[in-house]
Amino acid sequence: MELWLYESKVTKQARIHKAECRNCNNGMGQHGKSGGSGRIWSGPFTDEAQARAGGRWFQPSEVRWANCCAPRQSISN
Repeated sequence: MELWLYESKVTKQARIHKAECRNCNNGMGQHGKSGGSGRIWSGPFTDEAQARAGGRWFQPSEVRWANCCAPRQSISN
């Protein structure tokens, strides 16, 4: 699975996205651009640890999964 990291100084957040996510679009975002002022896509990464460590503006502990891409956890009875 290919992952990308979206960082935004505007919203003060960093989120991991799957490459096929409509918001990520293989690091090109929704509008076909790689970012803008205060926003950047980094990647691709092959795993979560690489994505967390690949940030330019945020520490790995500040990086979260994007809601639309977060891995689903199984619920056990």
